[in-house]
Amino acid sequence: MADPSLVRGSLIEGAGIFHGEPAKSSAAAEGFLPPPAPLPPPASRASDRPVPTFGAPMDPPNPTTGSFFGAPSERSALFPQDRLRSAQANWLQNLTSLASVVLLPWLSFVAVIFTTALLPPTTVGRVIAGSVAVVTLAMGALLVQVHLHSKVVIYKYLSALTLLAFVLAISLGWVIYDRTTLQYWLNKNRESLTGMSASQSTATALDAAAVTFLPGTRVDTRRILGFRSAEEDPGTTYCIAPVLDLVAAELSEVRYWAVGTDCCEPAWGFSCGASLSTTARSGVVIRDLQGSTRAALQYKLYKEAAEQAAAMYQLGTPGESIFVTWSEDAEGEVGFGFDLALLYCCILSAIHLMLSVVGAAFMHSGVRPKAKPLQIPPLMARYQSLKA
Repeated sequence: MADPSLVRGSLIEGAGIFHGEPAKSSAAAEGFLPPPAPLPPPASRASDRPVPTFGAPMDPPNPTTGSFFGAPSERSALFPQDRLRSAQANWLQNLTSLASVVLLPWLSFVAVIFTTALLPPTTVGRVIAGSVAVVTLAMGALLVQVHLHSKVVIYKYLSALTLLAFVLAISLGWVIYDRTTLQYWLNKNRESLTGMSASQSTATALDAAAVTFLPGTRVDTRRILGFRSAEEDPGTTYCIAPVLDLVAAELSEVRYWAVGTDCCEPAWGFSCGASLSTTARSGVVIRDLQGSTRAALQYKLYKEAAEQAAAMYQLGTPGESIFVTWSEDAEGEVGFGFDLALLYCCILSAIHLMLSVVGAAFMHSGVRPKAKPLQIPPLMARYQSLKA
C-alpha cells in the first residue's frame, strides 16, 4: 500500500498545477529534482486585446526604406485583418503617388507648350505665356525645397519631372511658335491678291499673305538652284526657281521665285510645294518676319540663292524679289499654319503623357519597401517552446 504522504503530495501537486500554484514534491524539496518552471498566466479576455484601427498598420513616411509613403508596420504581420487593411491602404497610396508623378508634370508640360506655341504675338498673349512659364518654374522650385526639408522620395521625383517638363515644353513650344504659328498670326490680317501677273511690279504684293497668278504662269524648273551656305544652316539646301509668264520669259526678268528647302538637287529636280502640278498657280508669300529667328534666316538665304541663280542664268531682277511657296490653294494654306501648330502640340503632349506613365511605373517599381523581420511576442515564443 502506498504511503499516504506520497499520495497526498501528488494530489496537492496536481491540484496546485490545476490552479496555477505548483506544489513542491518531497523529492524536489530534498533537492533531488529542480522545481518546475511556472506556467504563463491564463490568456486575457478578448475584450482586453487592442483593437486595430484602419490607420494603424502604416508607419510614418520613411524615405530610407525605399518607399514613397513608408513600409507596412509589424502589426500587419500578426493580425490578418490588419494585413488586409494595410494592403488596401498601401494600394491606394501607391495609386495616388503614381497619379501625382504622372499628372502634375504632364499638366505643367501641356500648359506651357500650348501657351508658348499658340498664343498670338501680342502683349497680352506674351504676358499670359510668360506668366504660365513662371508659375510652372516656381512650382518646380517649391517642390525641390519641400524635398530638401522632408526627404520624402515622391517630392524628389515630382520636382525633377516638373522641371524637366518645363524645359521640354518651353523649348518645343518656342520652336513651333517660331516656325509655324508666328507666320500664321502675321498673315492672318493680310489680304490675298488674285489676278497677279508674273511680269507685273511687286510693289502691290509686298504686304500680301498670298498671291494667285493669271493662267499661263508656271514655275521654270529648268533654271533652278540648290543653294547651301557654308556658315549658316549648312545642312539645309535652299531651293529656288523663277516664276514666269510669257512676257517675263521673253524679257528674262524674274520678280517672283518659288522656293523650298531640301526639295531639289544643285541644278535639277525641283519639286518644292506644288511645282509639278499643272493646275497650281498661287503661292504663300515668305517674308522677313521680325521676331522670328528662323524666318529671318530663311529669307536671307533665299535672297542669296536668288542672286546667285540670276547671275548663273543671266536673269534680270527688277525691283524687290518676292518668294512664295508654290501651292494649288495658297489662301487656304495661310490658315493651315495654326492647325498644324495645334496638331504638333497635341502629338507632343500625347508622347509626353505616355513617357510619363512609363517613367513613373519604372521609378515606382524600383522603390519597394524593405521587409522588416518578424518579431514574435514573448507570449507566443513561450508557447512555441512549451509546445516543442
